[in-house]
Amino acid sequence: MPKIDWDKVPEIERRLLAATLCAAMKKFYEDPENKRKYEEWLQARGGAQQ
Repeated sequence: MPKIDWDKVPEIERRLLAATLCAAMKKFYEDPENKRKYEEWLQARGGAQQ
């Protein structure tokens, strides 16, 4: 897999990519089943690390 030189990616492209990723994550965790599975995974690893 080729490596990405993030210093060469324009700022606007990085922001658009981040916004797209955040929207996908939000949609994923709006599903109660996905949130439940995440909570199970988290608890299996000792809970939230703060």
